[in-house]
Amino acid sequence: MRSELRKFSSDVNLDPDIQAALKQMDSMWTACWRKFKNTMEEEGAVILVQKELLMSAVGPSDVNV
Repeated sequence: MRSELRKFSSDVNLDPDIQAALKQMDSMWTACWRKFKNTMEEEGAVILVQKELLMSAVGPSDVNV
C-alpha cells in the first residue's frame, strides 16, 4: 500500500500541504513498523532463550515445543 500511495502522490499534482502530510504519515508508519519489528525480534530472542533453558533443565525429550 505504501508504494501505491507514493506512486499516487508522485503522479498527481497534490497540494503541498497534502504532500507534506502524506510524507509525515509515511515516516510515522516506518517508525512504527521498525519499533514493532524490533520488539518482535526481542520477544523471539527471549522465547528462544527460555526454550533453551527449559531444555537444559529437563532434557530435550521432555520438551514438546
